[in-house]
Amino acid sequence: MLYAGAVLYAGAVPYAGAVLYAGADAQLTGPTALRQFRVRYLPDDDGCVHVLVAHATSRQNRGFVAFTRTTRLPRPWWRDGLP
Repeated sequence: MLYAGAVLYAGAVPYAGAVLYAGADAQLTGPTALRQFRVRYLPDDDGCVHVLVAHATSRQNRGFVAFTRTTRLPRPWWRDGLP
């Protein structure tokens, strides 16, 4: 599924659309981030892409994307072009 403001390009990783939709300061979090860093043993997956966003960002959970708002965004660690 493609969200407004997101562009699909060849070779895109599955989470790119969620991060693009979430905004400039967004970053993957939780099991999604662990999967991106190729951690082998993860907790049970709920099927959602977990994205951390700034508290001022007004995004609602949509489809397979779950947003978590915070006032303290950490410095992102980049992997495969995603924060």
